[in-house]
Amino acid sequence: MGKLVIETQGLTKHYGEVVAVDDLNLRVEPGEVYGLLGPNGSGKTTTILMLLGLTEPTAGRVQVLGLDPMRQPLGVKARVGYLPDQIGFYNELTARENLIYIARLNSLPRGEAHRRIESALEQMGLDEVADRPVATFSHGMRQRLAVAETLIKQPQLIIMDEPTQGLDPEATREFLAIIRELKSQGITILLSSHLLYQVQAVCDRVGLFHQGRKVLEGKVEELAQRVLGGGYRVRLEAEGPAQTLTEALQRLPGVVSVKHSDTNAYELRPAVTCAQRLPRPSSRPEAGSSRWTSKRQASTKSTPVTSRRWSMWLQLKRLGWKRVREGSPWTGLWAVVAKEMADHLTSARMRILEVLILLTAFGTVYAALQNLRQTVGQDRFLFLRLFTTAQDPLPAFVGFLGFLVPLMAIALAFDAINGEFNRRTLSRVLAQPVYRDALLFGKFLAGLFTLALVLTAIWLLIVGLGLLRLGVPPGEEEVARSLWFLLVTIFYGGIWLAVALVFSVVFRQPATAALASIAVWLFFTVFWGMIASLLAQVLRPVQFGFPQEILAQAQLELTLTRLSPNTLYSEAMLALLSPATRALGLVLPVQLEGAILGTPLPLSQSLLLIWPHLTGLIAATILLFTLSYVLFQRQEIRA
Repeated sequence: MGKLVIETQGLTKHYGEVVAVDDLNLRVEPGEVYGLLGPNGSGKTTTILMLLGLTEPTAGRVQVLGLDPMRQPLGVKARVGYLPDQIGFYNELTARENLIYIARLNSLPRGEAHRRIESALEQMGLDEVADRPVATFSHGMRQRLAVAETLIKQPQLIIMDEPTQGLDPEATREFLAIIRELKSQGITILLSSHLLYQVQAVCDRVGLFHQGRKVLEGKVEELAQRVLGGGYRVRLEAEGPAQTLTEALQRLPGVVSVKHSDTNAYELRPAVTCAQRLPRPSSRPEAGSSRWTSKRQASTKSTPVTSRRWSMWLQLKRLGWKRVREGSPWTGLWAVVAKEMADHLTSARMRILEVLILLTAFGTVYAALQNLRQTVGQDRFLFLRLFTTAQDPLPAFVGFLGFLVPLMAIALAFDAINGEFNRRTLSRVLAQPVYRDALLFGKFLAGLFTLALVLTAIWLLIVGLGLLRLGVPPGEEEVARSLWFLLVTIFYGGIWLAVALVFSVVFRQPATAALASIAVWLFFTVFWGMIASLLAQVLRPVQFGFPQEILAQAQLELTLTRLSPNTLYSEAMLALLSPATRALGLVLPVQLEGAILGTPLPLSQSLLLIWPHLTGLIAATILLFTLSYVLFQRQEIRA
């Protein structure tokens, strides 16, 4: 058992009522090329995903290189290379940059990564085009780049899912030669294909899949004699009398029938066909047969499996057993962060938004300076007014931020996950020794860091313009308040970043995710205030005009409006940038007794005012990210 590269026992996978893989027993020896042969939908790809730990089996057990892919996925993925059936790369990156990213996900030291990348590129004949964008590569070059990517790991096993799909005959021959070369290096290969002649060309043994089951297995020569050879139709052309030729062909050994289909064309059907040996997908199972399972039977079959697993889990829980994941869930996190931040900062959408915000900053600050130059020396918080002073037709800079920061955050995250799906890169990335946690959290952090970097640069720009134009330095409290303003703005953007991340998981199309995110933002910006007012009137009606009734309705309306991130942000900005603000919300005359109106509050008191707002912004961000995390963890990763 320990010497086998792959071993499965009773491996089963259900998708609802559909049985994708049914009671699979598979054994792959070291150094062999094993072929999974079967039509599309026969369970080959699902089997591969279970071998890699990318989807969880419904029942059965599996070991790859002596490791359990569900309990030790990082160990399996560190030793196994994977070529999905639809290979995707980051087209804007070069071939070398794509491989560098994969090397970082594998936590390879820089020097070792460089050596392995150069060796893999040279072995695949891509060393001369390594610095070209992958967008310029042909399909055959992409396949070779995918093999180079697997070689970076120095794998003991390479799994290839339909590797010659879409290749022309010459490129197919070259790729089959690559498989033979890898076998000569002692690498075990699991090859999935629906093309018989390719499996015959390179495989030592073949497992024939049909409706989720392995129905036949053996060496290629054995299967060719038993079944596969008899599955061909022989078409030929011959000149001569049709009846005479038909009779002569029917007398050939093993020929069941001859069909004269054209003037000189004939089709011969052999005595044994695959269709006769194997039930067709539409055929009904024989009475008492346990080999084939209909959809109705599959649903009843899954119930005992699920209940057995649940009962076993409860028993282990009582014994104090805990399921512990191998390694850290954050392995590869900073590789994802670095790559995503580089993508954000060089993308066209970010450049457009940065230019827009810079123009906004220049315009609003210039307008504010025109009003403030006469008050130099008279206003203690002159620098703070750079952010809050408006001049027609431009609003204050803080008003522009309330509009532009959500758009920037949405632009950073609306295609975070569905973009990986559409580029066909998700299964490749998750086939590296990383968890989904690192990928999702890395994308969120990259968006948040990018947003923080851009907003910090704009903050420095505004402070610099103020110093140049006003000619006086800001005070310590002004700097502290403006820094808190920057921090709250980043947290405000974090909410919309998390909203877009949720929709990028839910919707497969980035355009739909972007539209849904903008719709939520518009809902809270335009409509929520009206809805809150109507709800307050319904839930707390003023029946007799008593002050208590009016106050209760107003308090409820204020509470409801604070469910909007926009309201929390605007109130927090009011308290931070207008130090004279002493309360947020309703203030009764009795509460003003003894207060010196217009006197600024210390920063510590202003922070106490906005602490619930800041807590609400952070809590909403965490809840939304948790929602995206749960949804992403529950998604099936298909190649």
